[in-house]
Amino acid sequence: MKKFALITLALFATSCSRSAAPYYGSQTTANRSQTQGLWVHQIAQKLQGKADAFDVEPEDRQRHQRCVFFALEQLNLGEKCVWDGPETGDRGVIRVTAVYPMGQKICHVFFTHLEMSGGNIKSWQDTACYNQFTEKWMFMSEY
Repeated sequence: MKKFALITLALFATSCSRSAAPYYGSQTTANRSQTQGLWVHQIAQKLQGKADAFDVEPEDRQRHQRCVFFALEQLNLGEKCVWDGPETGDRGVIRVTAVYPMGQKICHVFFTHLEMSGGNIKSWQDTACYNQFTEKWMFMSEY
């Protein structure tokens, strides 16, 4: 009975610790203004071969996201952040390519280049705008 209680407690603690901030890909506003976030539109984008943050394998998403935020907050234009996924063999490169003001926000355009272990290469551009009042990033994908 003690073992069962310890295992249950460990599983509960693990599940609670994973409920941190959501993956930035789920925060993107990619084409929502035109499609109201319809899942049909998202499927159509995938069928057309459009890449986005969800092409990163789940095992590598935390690594990828850390690199995205590091690039946005620490790197100068043109510098890159590289991550390697030891479990998947995938590799990603994030590079900030432009910074511009938009109202009360400062927006950063960044480019992701994803080399997948099977030889596939996917690339996409995102825009992230930082609101100094809310101290949060808002992501908008560009296809």
